Amino acid sequence: MFSMRLLTAASLVTLLAGCVSLPPGASHFSFNSEQSTPSNKKPKMVPIDASAFEALTQEGIYYFDGERTKRFLLTKGKKGYVPVRHGAHHQESLHWGSGASLQIEKGHIHDPVKVDTMTMEGNRLQFTFEKSPLVLTAELKPYLVEGLPIKSFLKTHTGDFERVAYFVSSDAVFPKGAIVWRSTLTLNRNELFIPGKASFTGSDTLEAFTQRFSGKSPYCLARAQGSNAFPVGLHFKAPIEKKTARVKGRLVEVAQSGHVDVLETVPKSIFCRAVKDQTVTRARWDLGYVNGTRTLSITLPSDLLPEQMGLNERNHQALRPALVEVIQKKRRAVIPALLWQKGVPLTDSQWRFNKVASDALDEALKAAKPRQKAWEAEHQPKKKK
Repeated sequence: MFSMRLLTAASLVTLLAGCVSLPPGASHFSFNSEQSTPSNKKPKMVPIDASAFEALTQEGIYYFDGERTKRFLLTKGKKGYVPVRHGAHHQESLHWGSGASLQIEKGHIHDPVKVDTMTMEGNRLQFTFEKSPLVLTAELKPYLVEGLPIKSFLKTHTGDFERVAYFVSSDAVFPKGAIVWRSTLTLNRNELFIPGKASFTGSDTLEAFTQRFSGKSPYCLARAQGSNAFPVGLHFKAPIEKKTARVKGRLVEVAQSGHVDVLETVPKSIFCRAVKDQTVTRARWDLGYVNGTRTLSITLPSDLLPEQMGLNERNHQALRPALVEVIQKKRRAVIPALLWQKGVPLTDSQWRFNKVASDALDEALKAAKPRQKAWEAEHQPKKKK
């Protein structure tokens, strides 16, 4: 199975509710920043000429899943290449980084589609899917990282540092022969995803949604985890009205577009409230259908930071915030989603490793575990009596 779990691209929508606090002096923002690491060292990598085909079919490529390293190894199958599935630590899929856990098609939410075929050409992998026209292309780029701090490469799919990175020694560096891989992904069509846990808006149609948020309260956009930028919300001057026209004798909905005000909102407020009735900027909205799902996508202007939209700097060009009409428990509802645009590359921020780098990572993680366990035991919130 080809997993579409990441999730998130800094995080698209990463929830830390229930986690213990971070180590002293650490901030969520430092976790998200592509310009800093827990050791305050910006790694410099050397691009090299290495074959992803040889790596994937000979020794495999490794990754850290938050608990342990896993191996992704391919072998020749009836339809191109298939993952090797034996062994407790073999990865059966190539996880990727859009921040998504569920897909949406024809108004229904479903688990990620399964891979039908996997082919390779040079450093490019191409995936086709069962009962779906979706085609995903992944390009793997190798870098030599000898002498660089291991903790700097402990990233999630969404660009956050793994929690254990704070406890890995700054003196732990990659040895000679260590190689890391980064993957860049593109799709052959627009695709809708739900980032993390599905939320609700309290509306059953997009018209009702724009009616609800054309009154006193704006619709707050989720910021990327740890963002220090002020939060923003969408406020419609007037509700959107559905428009139809006859095409070849059939009554069909007409696609629409327009603009919505973007207001500064009160941070950490239970209910979304504007700081003042003053427009920070304006965003474009487009109403239409994406893979059979009625969708209101939002194109936010360049004068907003990607993190204010719940996106990160690396991938915000590929992703748009969206509101979609879906069927949940036999009822129609409007929920937030992400629209990944056809042909626009998205970079998975999680690093992959060759065996030399993976072995060094395992040793560093083994040494870090006692420090992490001791710190978490000391800072675990006390249970209320």
